[in-house]
Amino acid sequence: MMYDTNDRLLQSADKFGAAFNVLGLVTVGPNFKLYGRLEEATNLGVKTYPTASSAYEPKSKVLPEKDGTQTLAAPTFE
Repeated sequence: MMYDTNDRLLQSADKFGAAFNVLGLVTVGPNFKLYGRLEEATNLGVKTYPTASSAYEPKSKVLPEKDGTQTLAAPTFE
């Protein structure tokens, strides 16, 4: 999902009397324009896992680790 406001005029000098337009042809006085923009992106992911049951027996690696523990192999699902 994405959201974008594009550029929006937030403030300009003619809004508070520092500059003014003459018939839309010329701007008299100092002028500035302040623009703002909001952008947002969201991703949503869903991961499902199988239900727990006694039928699943995880297999360990062939060789145990040097410290005497065994790491279980990653489960496979079909």
